[in-house]
Amino acid sequence: MSESVMVMSLYILAVWFDSVSVLTLGDRIVRHLTRQTRQGITMEIALDLSPTTRDIEEIRSHLRAFSDEHLDGVTKQPVALYVYNNEQEKVAGVTAEIFGRWLHVQLLWVTESLRGSNMGTHLLKQLEAHAVSQGCQYSHVETFSFQARPFYEKIGYSCQMTLENYPVSTAVYYLVKDLR
Repeated sequence: MSESVMVMSLYILAVWFDSVSVLTLGDRIVRHLTRQTRQGITMEIALDLSPTTRDIEEIRSHLRAFSDEHLDGVTKQPVALYVYNNEQEKVAGVTAEIFGRWLHVQLLWVTESLRGSNMGTHLLKQLEAHAVSQGCQYSHVETFSFQARPFYEKIGYSCQMTLENYPVSTAVYYLVKDLR
């Protein structure tokens, strides 16, 4: 971020906050913002431009604890299928999570030399069959516009949402399939 943009950002933030300061902690830039609420409570908000894994996990754990109260013990179960060649190298694979009645397909990859051989279809059908055996009724996947939307539609997925211009000039498609 350029210095002039940072100064303007801080000016805009200062309109709402009582004080704004910028600290450099090694390679981390942290903006500290303070404000006294109507109730007399002073808050400090720190905008961290390079949060650590620990920082992210702390927030994630609080969100999970809150969510767990509302999900009645539903847990995520990771699952994956791999294809190996004669040298025991992975040449294709799919990773996913089972979450309640849903299968979330996360990654599907087939080495270039095997594309067009129905390997992806075979892997996904095996994964879906396993998910159904675990009580799944639905599946969902997201794919970029330069990736595999026609592939997923060919095997029964339908596009529920398109996020245009993500991250800049491509789109992300969110597709679902009824496994029942």
